[in-house]
Amino acid sequence: MEKISKDLEELLFKQAECISNREKPDVTPEQISKMSAVKKLSMLYFFIFLSPSSKDELAKSIKSTTKTVENRLKMDESEVVYDKKAHLYRFDTLLPSFLPMAGITLLVSLLASKEIASTAENEACLEDAIAKTFSMIARVDPYYPIDTSVLPEAIQKIIQIKIASDFLKTHSDHICKIETSSPISVAHKEGEEELSPFVTGNVLDFGIHCGRVSVSVSLFGSGMEYVIPVDTIVKLELVKIDG
Repeated sequence: MEKISKDLEELLFKQAECISNREKPDVTPEQISKMSAVKKLSMLYFFIFLSPSSKDELAKSIKSTTKTVENRLKMDESEVVYDKKAHLYRFDTLLPSFLPMAGITLLVSLLASKEIASTAENEACLEDAIAKTFSMIARVDPYYPIDTSVLPEAIQKIIQIKIASDFLKTHSDHICKIETSSPISVAHKEGEEELSPFVTGNVLDFGIHCGRVSVSVSLFGSGMEYVIPVDTIVKLELVKIDG
C-alpha cells in the first residue's frame, strides 16, 4: 500500500485545525461574496456537518445574516431541514449527496485523533482510510463540494454514523437501527442471547478497533455496548421509539 504523502498529511491536519474554529473561518467575507452559489451552500454544509446549528450560529460562522442563511439553505431543502424541536438546522438524510472537502478532512482527522492501541494493523487501517479518501481529491479548496458516492465505503458509513449520533443527542425518542451482513450475538437484559442481523441502540462513537474502522453502540433496553466493524454494516436508519 502506498503511503500518504507528508505534504498531504500536514495539509489534512492543518485544515482540520483551522476550520474547526467557528470564530475564525478561513475565508473572508469578500472571498465568500465571490463564491458560486454551490460553494456557498457547501460552506454551510460544513458547519452543519461539524454540528447541527442554529440560524444565528451559522450566520456568525459565515459572517452574514440569518436571512442569508435561510435563503441559501432553501436551495436544497431535500437534504437540510430546520428542526423546530431542536431549533437547529440539520441533515435530513444520513448520507448527503455531497460534503465539502473540509468536512471529509475533519472526519478523517477525527478518526486519526481517536485513542487507539498503537498496533501495526490499526496504523495500517488508518493509513489506508486516509490514502483512499484523499487519493481521489486533487483540489485543496476546503469548501469544494465532494460527491459522497465516490468516497470509500468506510468513510460513507462514518459520515452516516456521525450524522445519526448528532441527531440522537437532541432526539431521545429515537434510536439507531443497524443492519449487519452477518448475525451478531445480542444479549438481552434478562441474560438471554440471540443471533440477530439487527442491532438497535444509541450510537456512542467511532474509531479503529482490531485493525478495522468500527462503531460502538449502546444496545437499546439493556445498555450493553457493542463494537461493530463498519465494513459489516449493510444499512443504518433512525427509528422512533414507540410510546
